[in-house]
Amino acid sequence: MRISLVFAAALLAFGGCGRSEAPAPAAVDTLRADSARLSGDVLAQSAIVDLIASEPRFSTFAAVMDSAGLRRTLSGAGPFTVFAPTNEALAVLPEDSLAALLLPAQRQALQNLALYHVVQGRMIGMAPAESLATSLQGDQLQIGQSGGRLRVNGVPVVGAGVRARNGMIYVIGSVLQPPPMVP
Repeated sequence: MRISLVFAAALLAFGGCGRSEAPAPAAVDTLRADSARLSGDVLAQSAIVDLIASEPRFSTFAAVMDSAGLRRTLSGAGPFTVFAPTNEALAVLPEDSLAALLLPAQRQALQNLALYHVVQGRMIGMAPAESLATSLQGDQLQIGQSGGRLRVNGVPVVGAGVRARNGMIYVIGSVLQPPPMVP
């Protein structure tokens, strides 16, 4: 079973939440400052999961990844590309929906949502044209440019990519919503 009825209901409840065009400027500015302060070597030696866990602006996404049991996967060799929503992006989700997804009984649904933010392979820089990438969840992500910005399923990437030992992290200002699946 790839998705539960509760997860389907949660996706419906989230509705258009994943399409906000407002980037999280404070998070982007701070991430840029943090990246500038750290050398590329320090970042490149850390795993994706460790960089996400060490950044306070990703504490909710780090909790989602941990609850979904993905720490080991994202500590592995990879390479992976993670489109990481900030706490501000996750805050627009209905609180009860996110809380329901964090329950142990909804682990598979939470894994599906988290894995939809991860692509196998290291994606660097701007996509010259529209392209599709398969998420680790199994569904396709549409990646391309619009208005001079890299976008994933229409959601803008709000900062430069951060290089990790096992891939790349791109900050996004919204939660990516997997397409509804039928059981």
